[in-house]
Amino acid sequence: MATAALKFKPSSQIRHAKKAWLIAYAKCGKVLRSCAIVDVHRSTYQHWRHTDELFDKEAEAARNWYVEYLEDLADKLASKIKNPNVTALIFRLNAEAPEKYRQRQEVHMKITDSEVDTEIERELAMRSSNLLTNVPPHETNGHP
Repeated sequence: MATAALKFKPSSQIRHAKKAWLIAYAKCGKVLRSCAIVDVHRSTYQHWRHTDELFDKEAEAARNWYVEYLEDLADKLASKIKNPNVTALIFRLNAEAPEKYRQRQEVHMKITDSEVDTEIERELAMRSSNLLTNVPPHETNGHP
């Protein structure tokens, strides 16, 4: 019976691949592109994130570094370039740091229980009125 040869990388190669991935990610901000640059599968990256707490923290730090790079680029574009593609940069910042750059609309309302009750009563009255006016004559059993 033939057995498939399993390939194991020495831990030094794995550490090197993780470090290379982190550098690539900090530069490009894309998981799949970083995987392609380092020649590791996305599932390997996901395994590293789930099983290596230090790598997980370093990956988050690399992401934060990339967002800071985008912010610096935004500052440069706003101040030095005559016709920058600001829309593309805003889109990228929204995608990379939505918690910071997402457009928000907040609505604050105060409503009392009596206002809710009044609105419910108004809606019920309107619906019952519509039901009574829209009942065909044959369904009233001869009653007007």
